[in-house]
Amino acid sequence: MVVQKTNFGERLAEEAQRWVRLNVPFAFRGHTTRGCDCGGFLVGLINGVCQQDHKVPSYTRDWNLHKGNSNVLLDEVYKYGVEKSKENLQIGNILIFEFGRYQSHLGIYIGQYRFIHCHEMAKKCCIDILINSTWEKRLRKVFRLDESKLTKI
Repeated sequence: MVVQKTNFGERLAEEAQRWVRLNVPFAFRGHTTRGCDCGGFLVGLINGVCQQDHKVPSYTRDWNLHKGNSNVLLDEVYKYGVEKSKENLQIGNILIFEFGRYQSHLGIYIGQYRFIHCHEMAKKCCIDILINSTWEKRLRKVFRLDESKLTKI
């Protein structure tokens, strides 16, 4: 028997795990299972879970418009969810990491201190450990997407 996941965050996490199994490669500005970067990964997950395209800001799509400042676009993404506590992570939370003034990175929490992201150095979508790592030190914000706020194209 297949149990239907009704929680949007759990469905996002399940879709992210599928992308890892598919060995989706890193591709700058990509947003599909043929290749993606971290922003495109989030957009692709949302579209995969909802099974239709949604208008979601992605710094990968609008890179030139914002001159590479991913933080500006992350402010737009926040409109689609609610900020959560870093101390009480839930499956499906979106993790925002910062590596400098203009460098942000996105991942999705899948439980047991693990998260999935599409990382340029790994050259693919992969699972990493959050606790006692560089990732934990760089974690700046956590938010949860609200499916009802997403706009269908």
